[in-house]
Amino acid sequence: MSEMQQASVVVPIGESWPNVLQEENTPLRSRLYSLVPFEIGALFCESLTGYINRLGWMHHVSACALAAEVIIPQFDEYQHWTTPVSVFGTKWAMSLNGAGTMTRAWITALNHLTARSDLHLLTLPSWVGDLPPRWQLRETPAWCPSCLAEWRAQGQPLYQPLLWMIRLVTVCPRHRMLFVNHCPRCQKPQPLLARNNTRPLECTYCATWLGMDADTSSVGVESKELIAWQEWLWMVLKELRAASLATGMLTWKPFFSNIATCLTEQKGYSKLAQVTGIDRTNLYRWVDGDDTYTPTLETILKFCYVCNVTPLQVMNGQLDSLQQTLQTDRDRTSLSSATTPKPARGSRTMSNTSPGHH
Repeated sequence: MSEMQQASVVVPIGESWPNVLQEENTPLRSRLYSLVPFEIGALFCESLTGYINRLGWMHHVSACALAAEVIIPQFDEYQHWTTPVSVFGTKWAMSLNGAGTMTRAWITALNHLTARSDLHLLTLPSWVGDLPPRWQLRETPAWCPSCLAEWRAQGQPLYQPLLWMIRLVTVCPRHRMLFVNHCPRCQKPQPLLARNNTRPLECTYCATWLGMDADTSSVGVESKELIAWQEWLWMVLKELRAASLATGMLTWKPFFSNIATCLTEQKGYSKLAQVTGIDRTNLYRWVDGDDTYTPTLETILKFCYVCNVTPLQVMNGQLDSLQQTLQTDRDRTSLSSATTPKPARGSRTMSNTSPGHH
């Protein structure tokens, strides 16, 4: 049954979910609407938290109420959640788009409630594999007002792509505008899971439409360095996404093994440290199989950008560009200056890159 065919089930927040959501208009195979995630496999794939928000909007309750009264009771450890709504701070909720035991628990519960099996594809590991999740996601959500305004004007569904949650991505691939992370009217950042019954993509504090004045609330990008960096990021993310969907979750062990082989053959630790700005000691730790240390996604991507190679190329042993970097004597742009250009003046977005975490 499609979303348009399903009758809305209006549920007051304080009412008991188990009794209300078993009406005959709800498919027998799922307790919640089996919404189809948007753009799976594409750069603008929906985020898991965005999917939870959309479930709330479809059932006419806030995402927090939906989580507290329906999703969390599915967990085996529910008895330890004495005040479940109190955990819905933005930073905690953002982690649902990443990796970890709690993320897996939410996905399992949502798969059961919606009768779906593809919701794990709405989290970042389906793009970047088994890297540790630290510093991959933003602390507060961001969005492109031009995308929202365009979707509403064209009658398209409103949703929150996973791309908007990635810390390193600061420019919209469609509009070349810097993302925004504050309401254009009250200037407040938005919670990741809606806490009240505002309509989709309205400010949860003042109910202002977040696509309001898209031409003025977004700031165009003037820096050629920033655009070049962001375009490379979009390309790499699409490449990793396609590989992950084709072969399953990516593992980064071949990446570090191939770097180790290349550096040993070229005796290139010092040269690579000079080119990238990464301390040579940390590079040794990258390739030490007995060392549990793993660099962040941010550091790996900046490393590859400066070396003119993609992570997938390194994983597949395509190391010509990296070898050329080690052999050349000409000066190259350092890691930090190549990937941290100044943002457009007056920008209200978050900083373009987080501090380096080598």
